[in-house]
Amino acid sequence: MHDLISLGWNQVFESLFLSLNDPTLAPARVAAVDRGRWTLLGPDLAVSATLSGRLSNQTLNAEDLPVVGDWVAARVEGGSAMIEHVLPRRTSLMRKAAGRAQRAQPLCANIDLVIVASALDAKVSPNRVERTLAVVWDGGAVPLVVLTKADLAPDAEEIADELRARLLGVDVLATSSRAEDGLDALRPYLQPGRTVVLLGASGAGKSSLVNRILGQEHQATGEVRADDARGRHVTTRRELFVAPSGAIVVDTPGLRELGLWEAEGGLDAVFADIAALALKCRFRDCSHSDEPGCAVVRAVGQGQIAPDRLEHYLRLRAELASSRERLEARSPGHDDKRWKTVSKSLRQRDKLHNKLGLKH
Repeated sequence: MHDLISLGWNQVFESLFLSLNDPTLAPARVAAVDRGRWTLLGPDLAVSATLSGRLSNQTLNAEDLPVVGDWVAARVEGGSAMIEHVLPRRTSLMRKAAGRAQRAQPLCANIDLVIVASALDAKVSPNRVERTLAVVWDGGAVPLVVLTKADLAPDAEEIADELRARLLGVDVLATSSRAEDGLDALRPYLQPGRTVVLLGASGAGKSSLVNRILGQEHQATGEVRADDARGRHVTTRRELFVAPSGAIVVDTPGLRELGLWEAEGGLDAVFADIAALALKCRFRDCSHSDEPGCAVVRAVGQGQIAPDRLEHYLRLRAELASSRERLEARSPGHDDKRWKTVSKSLRQRDKLHNKLGLKH
């Protein structure tokens, strides 16, 4: 069992919980979600929970359902619990739901650090890393790129240096869970009370890294296919653990698709150099292609920005714009009663978040 502080509790969540003014409720953190049931951890508490009827009826959007890392107020009776409230999230990892659906899918909440794992037994894709970083920055967490399986790549440090030069303001580490190399450099990031989530494709070595962080074989690992360097999906759900260092660690299944969802801020953080140059363009709506007076294109011509990096930036911005257009096209009219209710709920949430200084 763990106390609240060891699970990441702080004064902000304490204030939010006390504002409910209901002594019959207990604070707890969501450690796992599985088919409509939530595993909660708290002081002398480790129970399976369901949503209360009131919360189910008031939850109009799937993204408002509790996810791993959320803090909730629950009514505990015996060996079970009922979630009555989900406390506002301090940070979150949000992606566009897989497929053609125009909706957000939260991956986890109240995260401090995101380890973006990429395996060195295959070619590292800077584009994939940049896409993930945009999601991380936009959600309010800090990213750390960890190159795994360094024992299989004699040029591991060279690859790490290339990424450091491309990724502005992001630390990059090369590690090997099998050879236990580079793990000492990871330890300073695993501070007590800090919530750390691992993201990456299947076979990226996340579970092996989690096992090293936890100091035991807690997560199952699988072999990687030789034909395409893809791993089997051994981790089947997001799950929260407390490491011996005191860090709270969330392992996740491999992500085949990481669609951007309203991540303009995160995109500008990843491509801060391009975003800064864009302010110097002659036209405010410059597309950075063939307009006269484009500072970005000029920087590419002078070798300050790699052409493929600008191409990726423009492709991601086009993806965001396309998703926004499809979402607006499908949005109900102003006469739709349900849409009015959703809008009111969002305004109330944003007002509360602004008052508390939280990111929404």
